[in-house]
Amino acid sequence: MNRRLIHIIYIILLIVFLLPKEVFSQKYIKYYVKDNTISFVAEKSLRKIVDQEILKENHPDDIPFMVLAKTFSSVKLIVFEIKQDASLSEDIDLLELKYSNKNEFKLLKSDIKEFNQTNIAFIEMTYTENDKEVYHLIYESFYKAGILIRFSFSCPKKKMDKWKPIAWDMIKSLKIR
Repeated sequence: MNRRLIHIIYIILLIVFLLPKEVFSQKYIKYYVKDNTISFVAEKSLRKIVDQEILKENHPDDIPFMVLAKTFSSVKLIVFEIKQDASLSEDIDLLELKYSNKNEFKLLKSDIKEFNQTNIAFIEMTYTENDKEVYHLIYESFYKAGILIRFSFSCPKKKMDKWKPIAWDMIKSLKIR
């Protein structure tokens, strides 16, 4: 190899290893909620919906405080705050019971794991709703005594191969101070 090519490769390697990782992680955007006590990343194409009327219309019982959605798509992440006396495992059992009534319900996984020093409960499932197959991942953790932060991610089942790893990246990024 000539010296010039070696020099160029050396410069590229220096740039890659010395620049902050944020320069290369343009796939995700970091969000902070609840007075910066909770942080997580979400895929960049998911845009924040702030119209409270739309939120109330789609979720009359539990109004979420944040909804991220892909424009012109049924890919969305909804973030709720829920007062909860049940433990994480009891709550996941209740969610499984609630969703098991859906058509063609299939439980993929349900567990509690520790990520970033936080116990996170999750339930992963597929089902049919309004003649559409859905992949749904719900994950949650307590951030205050008796108060849960719940994330509900869903997308069409046919897009599950693309979005499932992204949804798991979002779970793994959740940090509660």
